[in-house]
Amino acid sequence: MGPIRKTGEKERTVPLPESLYRQLFYNNPLPMWIYDEETLHFLEVNQAAVEKYGHTRDEFLGLTLKDIRPQQDAVRVIASVDERHEKHYSFSGVWKHLKKGGEPLYAEISSHLIELEGKRAVLVLANDITGKYIAAEQLRQSEARLKQAQIFAKMGHWEVNFATNISKWSDEAYRIYGLEPANHQMNFETWMSFIHPDDLAHVKNEIAKSEPTLGNNSFYHRIILKDGTIRQVLSESRYEFDENGRPVGLYGIVHDLTERRHIEQELKDLNSQLTERAAELAASNAELERFAYVASHDLQEPLRMVGSFLELLEKKYKSQLDDTAAQYIRFAVDGAARMKTLIMDLLEYSRVGTNQDAFTDTDMGEILNQVLNTLEGEMKERRTLLSAGHMPVVRANSTQMIQILQNLIGNAFKYNQAAVREIQIGCTEEPEVWKFHVADNGIGIDERYFEKIFVIFQRLHNRNEYSGTGIGLSVCRRIAEKHGGSIWLESTPGKGSTFYFTLKK
Repeated sequence: MGPIRKTGEKERTVPLPESLYRQLFYNNPLPMWIYDEETLHFLEVNQAAVEKYGHTRDEFLGLTLKDIRPQQDAVRVIASVDERHEKHYSFSGVWKHLKKGGEPLYAEISSHLIELEGKRAVLVLANDITGKYIAAEQLRQSEARLKQAQIFAKMGHWEVNFATNISKWSDEAYRIYGLEPANHQMNFETWMSFIHPDDLAHVKNEIAKSEPTLGNNSFYHRIILKDGTIRQVLSESRYEFDENGRPVGLYGIVHDLTERRHIEQELKDLNSQLTERAAELAASNAELERFAYVASHDLQEPLRMVGSFLELLEKKYKSQLDDTAAQYIRFAVDGAARMKTLIMDLLEYSRVGTNQDAFTDTDMGEILNQVLNTLEGEMKERRTLLSAGHMPVVRANSTQMIQILQNLIGNAFKYNQAAVREIQIGCTEEPEVWKFHVADNGIGIDERYFEKIFVIFQRLHNRNEYSGTGIGLSVCRRIAEKHGGSIWLESTPGKGSTFYFTLKK
């Protein structure tokens, strides 16, 4: 390597001996190299560069400056070299380099334009600051995440140094108070000027009783912004101590709770309204249930009187009545009987809501046996293949369990025209409920009517085809819902139906 001369406003020969330059270059503990300013090819490197970057000296001399930089830095490298070429000045800065295996290395660069064997070249000294750079980048990212978290949480932080009386506030803390960080300096007096007049005494009292030994001091209060906006905030602070236990500063947070408090108040108001509505609805339902019970009970007495006198009329004057009159009496007696059935069903429906029998451990197997004994006559009328799986012990109202099974199994008998009726009864256990089913090979139900059949007094057939008042399935729904469950069906016309109901465990 020939003599090195610096290039500047005026070229001059460096007076130091060439041997000293060589010694400073080759023996420097920091990586150094020289590259051609025009081609960017490496002209010389020292041993520290070989060891740090992993290339041999010969490999280095076959590379250009761009080969140790990330590909995306190429444009920046050329621009930097061009700018230095035009202004003839030294350059320093931090660059990302790549080692031989592609591992990144962040280097603090100091470079100078020189003349080497008649060529314009650049002498570079590189200091590896990878650890410091990564730590600084992680700190920057951490601060950015903290800033975003504070914005999201509507929470700012602050600190006060007692020795310098300097107060530092985060950007979000300034924003909570409606201030621009660059244009304002927050101190104690400024902070106090934002306190709502009605809360000023409370805040002063909280500050007065604050002592270093008490730990955190937190309190709610309101602030008034310059534009008149009122915000509700939580202020919290804690003392900072030196190694001798003396308080040297104070730090804390300010949390904007305005939106949350508004939501809480709205929820409180809504809950209050819902409680009132629920009470009104409960009173209304109780009144309706009492009315249904009393009405259906009291209607039975005059109805019995009508039926009895019609029977006496027919018995006493039967010989004096023609066929038309006798038919009219039969119509009246039949109507009275149907009216009595309707009243009894209505009474049963109302009792589902008023029945206060406690829930007890109820053996559904025993309930099923009771129901089947009641329906024994139905089974004898026509051949019936009935199968029942294992039935569990559930927590339920036993009387209502009889009602729901009797209604569903009774319908499976009633709405069935098959020569041999097939009925399956069973139960499966699910995580939160017991799921019962009653399946039959009856006439089935069109999907359009799946919901209609559970509405009180809704019937799909006239009384000449199938008897009933249209209350049974409504009773089943009320029972299932009272037990925290539900009821539904699956059915295909002509192929039968399967009714499901659940009881909460």
